[in-house]
Amino acid sequence: MIAEKLRKAVRVAALSGDLTRDLQVSSASPWLPREIHKVITGHKGGGTPSKTEVSYWGGGIAWASIKDIKSTVLTRTQDTITERGLKESSSNLIPVDSVIVGMRMGVGKVCVNKIEVAINQDLRALFPDDSVLPEYLMLAISGLEFQTSGATVQGIKLKQLLDSKILIPPLSEQKAILARLELLDSKIDRLAELEREREDLDRDLPDLLLQGLLKLILDSQILGQTPTKLVTIGEAFTLKAGKFIKASEIKSSGAYPCFGGNGIRGYVDRYNYEGTFPLIGRQGALCGNVKIARGKFYATEHAVTVSCNLDINPEWAFYLLTAMNLNQYATATAQPGLAVKNLMALSFGLPSNEYQDDVVTFSRRYCDALRQLESFT
Repeated sequence: MIAEKLRKAVRVAALSGDLTRDLQVSSASPWLPREIHKVITGHKGGGTPSKTEVSYWGGGIAWASIKDIKSTVLTRTQDTITERGLKESSSNLIPVDSVIVGMRMGVGKVCVNKIEVAINQDLRALFPDDSVLPEYLMLAISGLEFQTSGATVQGIKLKQLLDSKILIPPLSEQKAILARLELLDSKIDRLAELEREREDLDRDLPDLLLQGLLKLILDSQILGQTPTKLVTIGEAFTLKAGKFIKASEIKSSGAYPCFGGNGIRGYVDRYNYEGTFPLIGRQGALCGNVKIARGKFYATEHAVTVSCNLDINPEWAFYLLTAMNLNQYATATAQPGLAVKNLMALSFGLPSNEYQDDVVTFSRRYCDALRQLESFT
């Protein structure tokens, strides 16, 4: 995403001085490379109180692990411990405005704690001295690349972290950098939000266009013809559930596709239908969905086959039934289902057979175009 690339570029500029050069504070004093251990007053690790000792947990002390470092600021934790849990474990209580670094499992994650917090063994807390602001030290550490090690859990060694060199500008420029970053981050956050909205639209656009097509089919407006008459599903079609088949007969490959309540379940060595049929799912949360089967296939008891009684193109019937959103007629129970008898009285406009054929030809091309569109999103 462009927003994240821009965010990374802004941080590189911030740590090189380019971001604040226009504020004319960079020339006041040189930026000095300093090892991290020379700009902190100390550091502490942590630990985890025994999980089997109930009295250690659920107290009033926030206890952080790597899962709590979700942003650059730590204000709350998922877990808490008691005073006893803190005293009888290797965990340590970390003062506010320390810089907490992920040393294992979340290498490179870093934040500033705005609450007093105990930490576990995967984290290290650094205590900045007067030459560096906590937020700037966090920023500088986030720009470092660490060489990880470990056979099972990758991590960085404490000496590697403390010996790492960072550029330290004067405090006045650190403040200017952080202020500029805060302003730019708000704009980048908005850009990221717009990118997510665009991705959602890209993802949903084919479905939205298909819904538009189906609505036109349902209203018989797609090619501008008025339906010749109004008929019911019961008059136009014969609806019949398929037959039960043992699960052991359904394989990952075979001679004939086996359709259940939501499309192809697998393949079997026998068939019970031949031709082109819309199939309506009759069981489960997705009941009412419509698939189309062609050639020889097996329909299980969870699939309702639709045979055309009148002069109806079965593929047009597939588009029509899909457009009717049959799921809305499902029973509102723990296991939703679709009663065939509830569908029989539903009516629709029946256009001429020639018009149906034209709709099918148009819809095939339209759906092919939608599939191509999906490949670009």
